[in-house]
Amino acid sequence: QYRLMTDQYKQGLKTRSDYLRFKTQSQRAEIDVANAESRIQESRAELRRLIGDGMLATEFEALQPVDPKRAKAGATLGKPKLDQFYEAKIAKLRGEIAEKSVDLARRENWPRAFLTSAATYTNDNYIRSRRSFTAQDELSWNVLFTLQFNLWDWGTRRRAVEIAAYNQGIEENSARVDEERVVAEVDLLMADAKRVGQAFLLSRDLLSFEEESLANLERRYREGSATYLDLITAINNFLDARSQYMSAHFDSLRNQARHAYFEGRLYEAYLRN
Repeated sequence: QYRLMTDQYKQGLKTRSDYLRFKTQSQRAEIDVANAESRIQESRAELRRLIGDGMLATEFEALQPVDPKRAKAGATLGKPKLDQFYEAKIAKLRGEIAEKSVDLARRENWPRAFLTSAATYTNDNYIRSRRSFTAQDELSWNVLFTLQFNLWDWGTRRRAVEIAAYNQGIEENSARVDEERVVAEVDLLMADAKRVGQAFLLSRDLLSFEEESLANLERRYREGSATYLDLITAINNFLDARSQYMSAHFDSLRNQARHAYFEGRLYEAYLRN
């Protein structure tokens, strides 16, 4: 459309106002394309960083949106089960470590019993000796039982137990806060998934209607029964509808990836495939 407008403007068939309108739209589009390509490169670099240095040579292709004529509503996302969520596993392990630390600090106050034993066998000067080999050998052994207990340590062990208990409380509180945060994020995900699902269906239908309307207006414009302003408006409406459809499509994919992340199967669901 911009090239056609430029040719008609040079021929004197279009005004400078019409030409500038299309020229500014074209330049804005080029800026948007450059920004989108930059974001794709940033995403590729971030993926390489997340996967590891060993796969820096891997190339990631940008996903292409599904043809609206073949697009179907995505599967309804159920509430993810958090039992396999990695942050939940980490929080559980941190709680167990804190509990073990308290038990270990308490055991420092318990008496300790040690039982050790040793045996020694010697036989000197048995080479070229006139006596028999067993005549001058010696065998010795000992057993030692040690009982160690604490009489007075100025409260050091007691304070160590208190510190470990406080740390356990901090870990439990931190785990509770993290759990509440994750639950809130899951609730937001479910609400957003419902909104995106509805937006995807509406944007798909809207894009189909706008495409049909644009084709009709282009035909009428060639026949001379539609104005140039109507054609420009139809083109802008079609592009806006296509942008909304693409946004809804990738929002749906992002929600599916977040759902897999909360279920602890993001790697199996996406990276392996």
